[in-house]
Amino acid sequence: MFKLMVLLLTIACLALAGCASPTALEKTSEAATNNKYDVDWEYVTKIERNSRSSALPGRVIWVNPPMKKSDEKL
Repeated sequence: MFKLMVLLLTIACLALAGCASPTALEKTSEAATNNKYDVDWEYVTKIERNSRSSALPGRVIWVNPPMKKSDEKL
């Protein structure tokens, strides 16, 4: 019985997700592309340099590198 309820709930969630408004997504993506962001290489260099000179062993892996707003507009 529990598995049936979980299955029905999953199907209902997938059906509702398919009804999402694409116009809202278009507006969000359009607003996001108005500003240009670049990787903040100064900050990346500073952190990696401090990591190499640290007494503790370790390595920095950037999953989401720090970003800064670019001066130029698209």
